[in-house]
Amino acid sequence: MSDKKTRYDYGFAPTGAGTKAHFGDSGVAHEVEFWTSTPEGSIPGKPGWGHPNNQFVHDPVSADMAVAIKLANLAKISQDLPQVEIKGIVCEPSPESSHYDLFFFVTGLDAAVVTQIKV
Repeated sequence: MSDKKTRYDYGFAPTGAGTKAHFGDSGVAHEVEFWTSTPEGSIPGKPGWGHPNNQFVHDPVSADMAVAIKLANLAKISQDLPQVEIKGIVCEPSPESSHYDLFFFVTGLDAAVVTQIKV
């Protein structure tokens, strides 16, 4: 049975019963995790879908770039996943200046979805 809260595993992880499905909050978290791990332009047939973070990999790590990354991700995830309600995004440069930590706060989830942007 499929409804608006059912999300299917985009990695097509096989199970004994077929494709793995994620329900409710787990489905929303999976959808955001998949989006954060998928660079823009990497899905055939959907060239504009995915995170915009590859454009920032050669820029110096700074608080100003963290703001630019946060705004780019907020605009893009809202466009690509309009069914997911984003409460906030935090982007912080790492202390060793080797990456950014990006936290997505989603309505209905108790914990943030976290990803890193390597530079």
